[in-house]
Amino acid sequence: MPCTQGALQSTRNGWPAEYHSFASASARTRTRRHFRVVSAQNTSSSSPRSSLVQALAQQIQKETAPWVSEIIQPLIQGQPEPLTDTVPPQQLGDPDSQWILVDGVNLHYKDYGPKTPGVPVVLLLHGFNGSTFSWRNILGPLSEAERFPQGCRVIAFDRPPFGLTERPLQWPGGDVLSPYTSEGGARLAAGLLEALGVPKAIVVGHSAGAVTAVELFRKAPERVAGLVLVAPALPTNDPKNSWSTGGGLGRKLRFAAVRAILQMDGPGLHYIRASYRKQAAQVAAGKSRMLRDRPPAEAQEEIDGYLRPMRAQDWDKGSLLSMRTMNFAGSFPYESITVPVNIIIGEDDTFLLKTAKRVDELLKENTAIESHLTIYPACGHVPMDDCRERFIQDLIDIVGAHLAPVEDRSSPKGSSELPKPAMSGNPD
Repeated sequence: MPCTQGALQSTRNGWPAEYHSFASASARTRTRRHFRVVSAQNTSSSSPRSSLVQALAQQIQKETAPWVSEIIQPLIQGQPEPLTDTVPPQQLGDPDSQWILVDGVNLHYKDYGPKTPGVPVVLLLHGFNGSTFSWRNILGPLSEAERFPQGCRVIAFDRPPFGLTERPLQWPGGDVLSPYTSEGGARLAAGLLEALGVPKAIVVGHSAGAVTAVELFRKAPERVAGLVLVAPALPTNDPKNSWSTGGGLGRKLRFAAVRAILQMDGPGLHYIRASYRKQAAQVAAGKSRMLRDRPPAEAQEEIDGYLRPMRAQDWDKGSLLSMRTMNFAGSFPYESITVPVNIIIGEDDTFLLKTAKRVDELLKENTAIESHLTIYPACGHVPMDDCRERFIQDLIDIVGAHLAPVEDRSSPKGSSELPKPAMSGNPD
């Protein structure tokens, strides 16, 4: 199978020559001294230009000092050693775990509720660093809700490179067919529905999973009965009002430096491992925000669930390939959506709240569909955990509009209507 441009080159030893001198110099210089402020002895304080240069240098130092060592270290660590603490993902599965080959990728998924034709179907798409574990509190209650006399089928799967899905290191078709892009995730979602015999589903996407959800509609609109976008990390079609383009000079410098590191196999792998292990240490110590106010037993279950994928074979290499292909689209043709859309977000999710409101405005410009924004009070970025009961009830209400057999609907595309959730938190 041919290796793509983004795939890891296992036969490569060391790094390009131009990086050796840089790495050697970095090793001889303390990190904090890389961005020194121009001293007063070399800069005349009376010169406006000198004052501007000094101020700029101070700002660069302030915004880069906290992370510059994270960039330097991978360059001087040498060739990464193979991981010895990982196993095939199938050895880490739950009793309800299943795997299926879709588009050449062995997908891990969970499938709750009846498989009989005619029942409503919900497809759950997790966000960045999430997995089927993100939906552990939703799968059962939604599939067993009394609202559905014949039951409700609820499916969740792990998008690579997350969870217990295989992490391909090479694939046919080049970067265009990478399984790690949002388009690749949408392609896998459509393939999974086809493989499971599901003609159409209500698609629920959380955070980055919302990108996959709208991409699934763009790729295969006939597969989507409705969209539920939860804390959506979606483009706002306005560069000045985008979550992905904000931040100051330090953020932009860091982003550029990280992108450069990730293009190198050895340093890139070191960077990925260090970043993920740092996050894992915080989760293991119970310091993550998602564990706030959790009872000890529940907190430990969440810790174990979120850390388990780091024991899966090639988690680091898959993550590197995913980061190489990561691209934040600046726009999306929301006017092309022809199914009802519900947006759910917590008011404490300040990072994406503005984005959710703007996306709702864009959707409301499309008068051919129903679009509703619901803001949960006192709720963060993960409503399915932070506001569990409220979120489950809203999903039940939304899916309730699809009690009629999904595959037997004869109404024109886009004419079906999802109800506005009855919520205690109203949109601003």
